[in-house]
Amino acid sequence: METTSKPSDEIEEAIADFEKELRKEQLSINRRRKPSRNITYSQWKLIAFFKDNDLYIIVQGDKNLGPCILDRKYYILRGCQEHLSNTANYRQLSRATANALQRGLMYKFWRWFCKYSPPGERESPKEW
Repeated sequence: METTSKPSDEIEEAIADFEKELRKEQLSINRRRKPSRNITYSQWKLIAFFKDNDLYIIVQGDKNLGPCILDRKYYILRGCQEHLSNTANYRQLSRATANALQRGLMYKFWRWFCKYSPPGERESPKEW
């Protein structure tokens, strides 16, 4: 019985070539540069500053002029002036009416809370 080692040598050589090409491709991928940003480092830092800062807010400008940076207090003031002072949509409540509505909402909330909370957590609110 005669055995030949020729086919196994070809297989071993093909596997070795495959491993070599695989390692080469892995090195090529690892050496690739990360894509460059389309903004500068200082612009990136500025975006991070506004993201972490509560004093300013970035809003969409009107007339498609792009984003605008506003002082948050000014933005809230303008929102209240432009929207809440609109008498066509809002009316000012008396203190007694506001308190009565608030008590009604608290009662509705309490009923909802009692319906969906575990039995041990159903303590009566301190104020009505």
